[in-house]
Amino acid sequence: MKYTKEITYFSADGFASTVRAFTNPQRPHADVVLLLPAMGTTAAYYSPFAEALVEAGYHVVTADWRGKGLSIIRAGRNADFGYREILHYDFPALFDCVRSEFPKNEIIVYGHSLGGQLGSIYLAAHPEEQVTGLVQHFSCHCHYKNWDYQSWKMYLWFKTFPWIARLFGYFPGEQVGFARREARTFMRDWGYSGTKGKYHPKGTWQAYDSLGHLLTTPILSFSLEGDQLAPRRGAEHLFGLFPNARVTHRHLPADSGERKPYSHFNWVHQPSLFIQQMKEWRGSYTPEVEEEVELPEDCLMEF
Repeated sequence: MKYTKEITYFSADGFASTVRAFTNPQRPHADVVLLLPAMGTTAAYYSPFAEALVEAGYHVVTADWRGKGLSIIRAGRNADFGYREILHYDFPALFDCVRSEFPKNEIIVYGHSLGGQLGSIYLAAHPEEQVTGLVQHFSCHCHYKNWDYQSWKMYLWFKTFPWIARLFGYFPGEQVGFARREARTFMRDWGYSGTKGKYHPKGTWQAYDSLGHLLTTPILSFSLEGDQLAPRRGAEHLFGLFPNARVTHRHLPADSGERKPYSHFNWVHQPSLFIQQMKEWRGSYTPEVEEEVELPEDCLMEF
């Protein structure tokens, strides 16, 4: 199975990007899952997951971050951007694009790692988007104190990597061994949230953490035992920003993978557990969703 079509949209500041839509013709009114990727990861990486979701009865849209994949811009000395551009320009255009393609379908925002962070704070700031559900997959608030004994290492990363980006004019992630080529302001915003514990993008007046009470969308959070990129305490910190949202937290043992132990990234190639859990969660507050087979209790550690 391949994506059905590519759709180009333009952000408010003029930059173009393209999403890929995977559609299920047998279920025209099914939910649309909007996939938001991890830092340094292109949308194409999630194609196996998107195909599995379609087989499970969903429509799927995969989107790239500004500067990645099908985005027309690339980070460089003369091409800088940060969270502000994503939250203020890209997300509104992206949601308009999805709704134009699927005007009568409910939307579930499925954010992996950074995708869960930025997707969550955007929806808190824009309750008018009225999405049906929000999934935070191995996604955490990246304040360095959430890493227990590795907090010193994370603090060093959050301080050093933005400095490297300023020195080069962009962040050379391939050479450093973390993420990919990233914009310097993007790394500044990432580092600020890591050291200060707040989502306050450069160029904005708003500290997004303070808007958490505005989000009432049901949240499904997945965390993974031993995940050093998204520890359990960080996942709890992230969904804890949204006290008025109904939260379902699934904390998984690493060896619960279908073929091999889960990691922060390899779950994309063995996603059936997550699709089953999402269907069960969706059905828990929407009776019209078909009932699915329950996952054995010994496979989960529940929050």
